[in-house]
Amino acid sequence: MTTFKQKIYFFKQLYAEQFIADYIRNLPHANSEPEELQLDSEAILKSIEAQHGLLIERAKGIYSFSHLTFHEYFCAREIVFNSNSLAASLKELMSHVSDRRWREVFLLTAEMLRDASLLLLPIKKYLDNLAKSSPDLAQFLQDISDRAQELDSDIKPAALRAFYYDVDFEIDENRTVALKLDRRANYLVSASFFTRVLEETDLLEGIKISQQHDADASQPQKILAAKSANRVMAIAIEIALSSEKLARSERQKLSALTKTKQITSDDETTKEIADRARSRAKTRHHIGNNKTLTLKEQKLRRDYYYVTLLLVECLYSDGCMLDPHHRQKINDNLFLPPAQSQSK
Repeated sequence: MTTFKQKIYFFKQLYAEQFIADYIRNLPHANSEPEELQLDSEAILKSIEAQHGLLIERAKGIYSFSHLTFHEYFCAREIVFNSNSLAASLKELMSHVSDRRWREVFLLTAEMLRDASLLLLPIKKYLDNLAKSSPDLAQFLQDISDRAQELDSDIKPAALRAFYYDVDFEIDENRTVALKLDRRANYLVSASFFTRVLEETDLLEGIKISQQHDADASQPQKILAAKSANRVMAIAIEIALSSEKLARSERQKLSALTKTKQITSDDETTKEIADRARSRAKTRHHIGNNKTLTLKEQKLRRDYYYVTLLLVECLYSDGCMLDPHHRQKINDNLFLPPAQSQSK
């Protein structure tokens, strides 16, 4: 954990041997003579490299973990199993919650804990405190909560709020949180596109168009079956091109996007076309809040979204052990303003 925290990814042989020597020294019947410890440490280091492949000598006397995942894994294991105080170690880990570099450590720690609420509830509290510290963010969360309540849809409220949070700001073009919370959020991705390019179409009508398409389409072409927002966009473009509500100017521009490249799968071509279609659609109008944000406000909204995504990824990881009550409470309170979140 020490090397990861200090961003030491490459370390000298003597540095690694010192860690090994400190470990050996505490073993029963260990030889504490400095020369013997040095020889034993060197032998163990070479054995780790040769037999286990955890460490690799990158250059003469310079080592690193063979893959960053090992470094992250042992960092998480140190927190959960080897710390003098688990509570203190988790508190220290929380100081890195908005640092993308620590993402995998958080995910691994959540899976190693016998009670993941020890980590996930503090992350949720962090989000509430972040919103409390910013009246602008708190008001924005209130606005998206109100809009989600107004939409007459069977899509989970938390997924609706996640979608509204991001739709006008493109923090996450893949709408990852919304789709993790409810696969039916695919309909929001296509519907938001329809509201921008089809005449006289609001979000609810866009959802109905999407659902009607799925009722008639074969499985590979169903919006609900799409595995990414890019694939949803690819299907939505085809639907829009066949709609009488698509303005002539928009038809020409959308047709031009697919004229030279055929949309077939979730590859780079699909992403390129989806990105260009999104950019084109955004020039039409906004779905929700189109306020111009300061750089500080933009960073705050991105940080809030990132930490929420981290929380959701931990929550839905296969190994996350969490009381069903805590799991449901966290789920229900995502993207809510602080007052509502704490009252539930």
